Amino acid sequence: MTTHSITLSVGKQADITVDEYGSGHPFLLLHGGAGPQSMGGFGQRIVTSEHAHVLVPTHPGFGGTTRPDWLNSVGTLAETYVALLEQLDLHDVTRGHATQLPQSSPVPHRSLDAD
Repeated sequence: MTTHSITLSVGKQADITVDEYGSGHPFLLLHGGAGPQSMGGFGQRIVTSEHAHVLVPTHPGFGGTTRPDWLNSVGTLAETYVALLEQLDLHDVTRGHATQLPQSSPVPHRSLDAD
């Protein structure tokens, strides 16, 4: 587990804790309301079947982490994850999340839709 400090702009900083599995094509796996522990098994399965580098971040405010006051919408959460991908210099990232795991799709140009 690694914690990355992400800065979106002056006054907008968040610490993002990320569990990482495997190596290969980057895959961002986002959890739902059950928290990040609900995604570990999926992350391991993706590593095995896809030979991927799976990142499972903990949304700020989950798992005992702090959520800054400004991070109060799905849109700002998406911006935060785009900043994380930029900081880690990851490209052509595949994304999946708890509500659409079977429909995982590439994230073009580090954009992350807020669906």
